[in-house]
Amino acid sequence: MMDNNDIEIQQLQDELRALRQEVARLKQHQTPLPPDLIAGKIEWDSASVLRAIFENAQPVIFILDSKGTFLVSEGKGLSALGLQPGQVVGSSAYTIYRDNPKIIAGIDAALGGKFIRDKVLVGEIIFDAFFSPYRDDTGKIQGVLGMAVDITEREQALNQLRQMTQIVEQSTDSIIYTAVSYTHLTLPTNREV
Repeated sequence: MMDNNDIEIQQLQDELRALRQEVARLKQHQTPLPPDLIAGKIEWDSASVLRAIFENAQPVIFILDSKGTFLVSEGKGLSALGLQPGQVVGSSAYTIYRDNPKIIAGIDAALGGKFIRDKVLVGEIIFDAFFSPYRDDTGKIQGVLGMAVDITEREQALNQLRQMTQIVEQSTDSIIYTAVSYTHLTLPTNREV
């Protein structure tokens, strides 16, 4: 019988295995950098590279100013929330998420200088979210950098696994109990029949 620690260890091992498989898969499809880029012979616009990353990233990537106003809201994960990239830019995260204490706490913590990572529920979507302070050159906090990854399917699968494990454990207990109960029965022999 597995206890909660064993289950968590197994889950972490499964996640690590999945990550290793994903890294191996990505390495197979990796395109080598052009030699001229490696040698520094090609100049590239870091803003356009960053824009491409933001636009094509699966997670939601966001930046808030020191008042909690969205400066950046990008990533394909926004579609699960019914949002378009940039749609909430200029809006207050405090207003949009006023009914979500975990998001508000994450923003406040980051603005207070702390890094926070938490599971956050937005509607029916479960996100693995992090909130981090971003600072200027003098170290003064200018706002919040954040990322939120949709882990809904993973969490649903883990919950199903927990339920199935519990059912199996209960079934195993019944089988053992039943087997022990039958060992004390006296069956008639051929002579008694």
